[in-house]
Amino acid sequence: MSLRGQGMMVDLLADPDYATRLMGFIIDAAIYRVRALRCYWGNENLAAGLADDSIQLISTALYREMVMPHHRRFYDTFISDRPRGIHLCGDATRHFKTLRDELGIQSFDTGFPVDFAWLRRKLGPDVEILGGPPVSLLLHGTPEQVYETSKAILLSESRRGDGLCCARGTTCRRACRWKTWRPCIARRWTTGGTDPRVTRHLRAARAQ
Repeated sequence: MSLRGQGMMVDLLADPDYATRLMGFIIDAAIYRVRALRCYWGNENLAAGLADDSIQLISTALYREMVMPHHRRFYDTFISDRPRGIHLCGDATRHFKTLRDELGIQSFDTGFPVDFAWLRRKLGPDVEILGGPPVSLLLHGTPEQVYETSKAILLSESRRGDGLCCARGTTCRRACRWKTWRPCIARRWTTGGTDPRVTRHLRAARAQ
């Protein structure tokens, strides 16, 4: 999408050969980049992740036909022998079951407000789900609203199994006030822990 904008959506249907070549080129570049970073740092186990926020714009059938083969090639290159994860902003939850069943994705980092209980029922107890209150709520809501939203997530059916990680929003900004963050974190502590990756954001928020 960064290269073609909305034209990429047209390419997928009107010129699938071109779209396939372009996505193949992009995956080649991603693979070369990861290999170069591993070589530079001298670490063959350097993490290699995948995110594709644009699949929210297409159907599952079109994803499976046109995009999944490229995702599969990336995963097979770097993550063939351990659990796979993916970040998906946007309303892409209709694809999650397909990603789990056909690509072996076991961890979903959500960046869009989702129904966590519904998602847990859809994916089962063994899949990790990362998510939390909407960033708009952290920016503009009251501490009470954040607390109650966090409580609803953490006490919902989404906790079935042991794969719920109540994480910060993917676009959480330093403008999020500490007084709004604090009840969210307090709710996490009292219901089973917090995501350690929020630490730097919290420190920045408290410094404001």
